[in-house]
This record gives sequence, C-alpha cells and structure tokens, in this order.
Amino acid sequence: MKGWLAIAVAGIWIQTGWGADAPPNLDWPFLMKFEGLDLRSDGYSAAGAACEAYLARTAPEGFREKAPLEGDIGGSFAVWYLWRYLGQGGKMNCVILEVQPTFAIPGEVDGRLTWMGEDGKYLRSVRFNLGWRTYVQDAFLLRDSSLGVPLIVFKMASTDYGWQQITPPLPKDFVQDVREYYALRDDTVDLVRIENNLGTATRNRSYAQNLAYGLWPVPLSVPETLAALRSLDRAKTARTLVWLGGRHGAPGGPAGVTGEETSAEFSVWNTVRHDPKVRQELRRLSDGADPWLAEEADLALHPVDSFGEPVN
Repeated sequence: MKGWLAIAVAGIWIQTGWGADAPPNLDWPFLMKFEGLDLRSDGYSAAGAACEAYLARTAPEGFREKAPLEGDIGGSFAVWYLWRYLGQGGKMNCVILEVQPTFAIPGEVDGRLTWMGEDGKYLRSVRFNLGWRTYVQDAFLLRDSSLGVPLIVFKMASTDYGWQQITPPLPKDFVQDVREYYALRDDTVDLVRIENNLGTATRNRSYAQNLAYGLWPVPLSVPETLAALRSLDRAKTARTLVWLGGRHGAPGGPAGVTGEETSAEFSVWNTVRHDPKVRQELRRLSDGADPWLAEEADLALHPVDSFGEPVN
C-alpha cells in the first residue's frame, strides 16, 4: 500500500509539475489517503509537499510564509502528519500537524495545528510552543486516552534544564524520551501533561512565555479553578493542574527571559493555590485512583518558584 501511494503521488507530481501552489484538480479526499502516515519519510515526502501546497492555496493570505519570521530561530514549518479524529460533538475533525524543524540554542521550537473541514476548507490554526532548546523527535495521535479525549503525544529530546531526572547512559545534559501530551479539542489544544524520561509528571516553566510549553494559559479565578478540578472532563482538570503545578515567577525571577509572567498573573495563581477549597480538591485528586491526575495534583500541592525552590 505504501509503495502504491508513493507512486501515485509521484506520478501526479510529474504530470502536473507542482510548484509553490497546488493545482486546481488536487482534491482533499486524495490527500486524506495519507491520513496517519509520516509525511516526513522518503516514501511520503511528496504527500507532505502536497499538503503544504494545498494549504498555500486554501489558507488565508500570509499563513504560509516560506521565510521564517524575523527572529524566528525554528525556521519555516514542515508538514508531519494529517489526522482525523472524533470531536466533542461527535463530528469528525481533520487536522494537519506542522513542526519547525530546527533545533537551536538559544531558541524554542513551535508546532502548528490546522483544522480542515471534511470538504477540505480551511477552518482555523493554532501555533504553540513545544519547548526551549528542544528537538522534536516524533508525534503520534492517541485516540483512546485515559483522559477521555484524543491526545497528541510529542516525543522529545532536550537540553532544557527544566526536564528533570537525567539517567545514565544518556549523553550529558541531553535528555531523551521526554514527552508532552496535548488534549485535542474541536478548535484548540490543551497541554495536559509534561513527562520526564522516567515517565513521571514534571512542571511547566510558567514564568516566561518563551520557556513555557503549550499555549500561554489564561489564569483562572477560584470558582473557575474549583469547577475545573471537579469537572467530569478529566482533560480540563489536567490542564488546570498543569497551570497550578507549574513553576511561577514573582518579580525578581530569572533574568534575561522575555514575556515574563506578569505580577497580575502571578497574583491570581498565588491566590488560587492558597484557597482552602482548592487545596482540599488537590488533596482529593492526589489521593485518587487516576495516576496522572494524582501526580499533577501532588505537584500543585508542593509549589515551587521560577528557580525551582519551594514556596509557602
């Protein structure tokens, strides 16, 4: 099957002479034949280029910049995967995953998800940070997850000191097989877990936008936090726990970072984490049967600052 599809794409490529733009007769159902396949590989690289060309034709003007943005060290995006998944309303969704290919020090690497309609029309895009000093090794879609929603799982290698637990014989200061988990919603992605190379939860660097993984969170009030922690939507609970258990920075945190957490954002987090009812819910989750939520609740119960030092 793989060889046949590769030949089919290559044949169409030769016949039409694709350049920067997709030909008018390139249809979405044909591209969907490559759903779930690694479009970076030699056998499917033409299909990856086809997806890029299709996006160039259908996305809004300016979406498909070939040159990276000024100061954008990660470089231009490359198509990795095309997936279908069942959304929250029972509707089948289609997404294209792109990742910046460059590993750079200093610098971060971003991912971008683009939602397409079943008819192949562009719907929306979300760009999010995958890590500081991070190399993205692979990604896969976990359709049936313990959180009850599809998850995109990124397998990473990183020199980021925020990743904990370096275990020999891994190269010094380069941690492999660390993972980020994102709940795939109908119109966005929520970071629900960061996992070190030992498979346990670790903290997000929530004190600076260029260091934090995922989308920059909107701080929640105490009532909103309680509702999320008590929600039957476990992915919503996990997203809230990632925010609560992250490393937050009061004024005077590490120097040289950009887009720092504001005093107002820090104040909201500080108020929420001290609330007795919130702490009661965190203890309940920490003692609960769900191992992911228990680990993340325990991190939230033992907060640290931007330096990783315990805070009262």
